[in-house]
Amino acid sequence: MMSNNLQPPETVIYPHPSVFPPAGYSYPKSSIYKLNETWDCHYTLGWFCTTQHKSIEHLNERDHLCITTPPNTQPYDFQSGHCCVNPILGMIQMTHVIPYAHCLDGDKTQMITVACLHTLVSLSHYPDSQEIHDLATELLQLSWEGQVSQDGTELPSVYKIESLKQYSMNFHAKQFLNELWQSNMSMGVTLHGDV
Repeated sequence: MMSNNLQPPETVIYPHPSVFPPAGYSYPKSSIYKLNETWDCHYTLGWFCTTQHKSIEHLNERDHLCITTPPNTQPYDFQSGHCCVNPILGMIQMTHVIPYAHCLDGDKTQMITVACLHTLVSLSHYPDSQEIHDLATELLQLSWEGQVSQDGTELPSVYKIESLKQYSMNFHAKQFLNELWQSNMSMGVTLHGDV
């Protein structure tokens, strides 16, 4: 199936400039991603971005385990249903609906898709979009509002469960929280429970 989608405008996606982290820590650091040069039938839209993943460079991963959040990642405003945030230092800004993949050790037959940014609107073009919408809405409600079970027991919102730890989500401006849960959702949620 040939895609009717035009080639995305950016052919090379560079990470935003970074700064030095505090002693003993590192900040996440994105690679440079390049858009494929020709349409590819392995991806629904035909387009994807890729970067090289060299296994030898990842042998010392323990050296980078103390990762911390870069500065200025909190939203600074809320306009038209969207949070306004500064670019995340050292990271790329993903293009909606374009998959991002790692090419393992230079072998284009060994690629792993690592991320794809979608919204409920962009997912509406898929045959199972109604099911996705319903499940995402349910997840949103469970995350922020909780639920009352059939026997009347109140189930707390996910973020209120005491055994879960906050992970890299530090919103200092509480005024955003009520608006955030109503209009934004993230399927890339990370929660850590006490083990």
